[in-house]
Amino acid sequence: AAGAAVVSRADRDGVAVLSIRSPPVNALSHAVRTQLVAHVAAIGADTAIHAFIITGTERLFCAGADISEFASGYNEPTVADVATAIECAGKPSVAAISGFALGGGLELALGCHWRIAAPHVRLALPEVHLGILPAGSGTQRLPRVVGFRRALAMITAGSEIAAEEALQIGLLDRVAPNVLADALAFAAARPALRPTGARRPADCDEAPSLCKAARADVMASSPGLLAPLAAIDAVEAAATLPLAEGLQRELELAAELMLSPQAAALQYLFFAERRAHKLPFSLPQDQLKPVRRAGVIGAGVLGAGVAACFLLHGIPTTVIEANTHRLARAHASIRARLGLPRLADSGDPVKQRAMALATFTLDFGALRNVDLVIECVDEDLALKIDILQRLERVCSSDAILCTSTASLDTVALAQPLRRPYSIVRLLFSPPVEKTRLVEVSAATPLMSKHALASVFTACRAISKVPVLVPHKRNHLVGARLLEGYFREALALLDEGATPSQVDAAVRAFGFARGPFQAMDIMGLDMWVRQHADSDASTLCKVLVKAGRLGLKTRLGWYFYPLDKADGVPDAGVRRIVAAHGAARGRTRGPIADQEIMERCILPVVNEAYRVLAEGVLQHGSDIDIVMVHGHGWPRQRGGPLFYSTQRGLQDVLDALVAHAPASPNASLFEPAPLLAELAGKGETPDLRRGPTIAKL
Repeated sequence: AAGAAVVSRADRDGVAVLSIRSPPVNALSHAVRTQLVAHVAAIGADTAIHAFIITGTERLFCAGADISEFASGYNEPTVADVATAIECAGKPSVAAISGFALGGGLELALGCHWRIAAPHVRLALPEVHLGILPAGSGTQRLPRVVGFRRALAMITAGSEIAAEEALQIGLLDRVAPNVLADALAFAAARPALRPTGARRPADCDEAPSLCKAARADVMASSPGLLAPLAAIDAVEAAATLPLAEGLQRELELAAELMLSPQAAALQYLFFAERRAHKLPFSLPQDQLKPVRRAGVIGAGVLGAGVAACFLLHGIPTTVIEANTHRLARAHASIRARLGLPRLADSGDPVKQRAMALATFTLDFGALRNVDLVIECVDEDLALKIDILQRLERVCSSDAILCTSTASLDTVALAQPLRRPYSIVRLLFSPPVEKTRLVEVSAATPLMSKHALASVFTACRAISKVPVLVPHKRNHLVGARLLEGYFREALALLDEGATPSQVDAAVRAFGFARGPFQAMDIMGLDMWVRQHADSDASTLCKVLVKAGRLGLKTRLGWYFYPLDKADGVPDAGVRRIVAAHGAARGRTRGPIADQEIMERCILPVVNEAYRVLAEGVLQHGSDIDIVMVHGHGWPRQRGGPLFYSTQRGLQDVLDALVAHAPASPNASLFEPAPLLAELAGKGETPDLRRGPTIAKL
């Protein structure tokens, strides 16, 4: 209700306790900010109060800014105004932190003179992931508390830290199980005033060299991203300017980012991820199956990656293999994916603890108590049926049984089982331990809501983004969208482009790697197997026949020297490509990078509209989630559908028509009917909506 109290005050023996109560995540809405400032002013004038505490609920302190306010702009008081009011109240202030303090929540805590937290809190300034920077004084106050070097790393990465590390670096002053009680006792002892703004950042003399190195790292690891670079500029101001001037610089840089297309794209993805996590039905929490123990059968490339994900998130995992040789290989493979050296007792202690949660065995009986098990064996229908039947006999009746098949008929796979409706297909995007996408579908049209909902919960537990897709055979959304991308990239070689030129043009758009680099990493033999029926695979088959299988043989589209991390262009490939183009009668000549980029990217956008029109996903934005989190589409572009709305649908339509005559793949450039219809009406798609569950 309008004017409702979202910040309460309770006085205890000269200590005022301000509690934020703004469900669901205690976001710093305008109402919260306004009430905090009013309470702090009243406390400053109250002679009966000698200190005050700011806290949230028992479960969380504050999740940060209210993102829904971004579109309309911040009204005063801002988060920085609140932090300054707390710091300048003239009385000691203590932040009592439970759960997490993210973004504006941490900035609020930085305005306090002292910070006490529960043992399991998480702290972060993650704004760069939304295309902005911490604009509530975070770039100015954090360096003054933890030092310039650490603040720069935290802010540019937007990464979370735990209570133990926060205590070590000085971000927290104390860690206590009963946070509020400890904070009350601390405040009652009349702690000193310790305004953050008056402090000088430690190691600020190194600021120029640290900022130079940070900019180089960002440009290498996140090319094209604006927010981390602007954040570096803002943090640099903390080393050279007084607090008030630094805050003004922070505000100027934040205002520029807030209006940028990148910020719009990244904030769109934030909400798209939240939608993707929601199923079209709800079940009581106590009916969901929590995954406390997992099982993986078959620890090849896929299985080892899946096992590593469970282990890294503290879930004990049993790995089953066919023989002792494969079991030993699985052990080594999972250690490698965890980033551990071969020596058993060496490496990062955290990752060693994760590895210690793994059990390796040949005995299916070891899966008796697992909550979820996934088979990751070869694409052999009889083999997979046999494994799932054995699991039905061994596992508990409420265990979630999953298949990883990408090409087999899941109905045929589930039909011989006692509980076919409970089988769930999970399609992880490689490399599993680095990508976040999981395409989830029921094996049959009749599905168990409990199984699906429990799988979605499990995906969240291992930091994956699940997208519900149809149970139809071979319905892999990402693979379908990328089919035209690869076909056109190969066609461009026949016309005179080189693999390195195509890859560079696509990287300039924002992809981490181009199509030919991706094929080399996957393995050209694997790529040919997956595209055996496509005419586009002809040239790849020539390379495979010549023994060029990609990175694993150090020779594919590129040559991979032992002393270099990346491949280098190879004269042998140029000869093979030229001969192939001549045999097909293609006219070869120079091609502009812009044309290369558009001819690779536009077929993806066009096909995305065909998928959208079919209504087979829960939300239109799920298509963008699939491409961003599973197939390398640059986050700052928001996904193919969002990109089209930013560029303008008519411009996309015109570009498709313009490029069609040059391409041998005319169907890729024939505008999707929905795209043409919306462009003709001057409309854009509503990416929030999707079909009913019946269509899935």
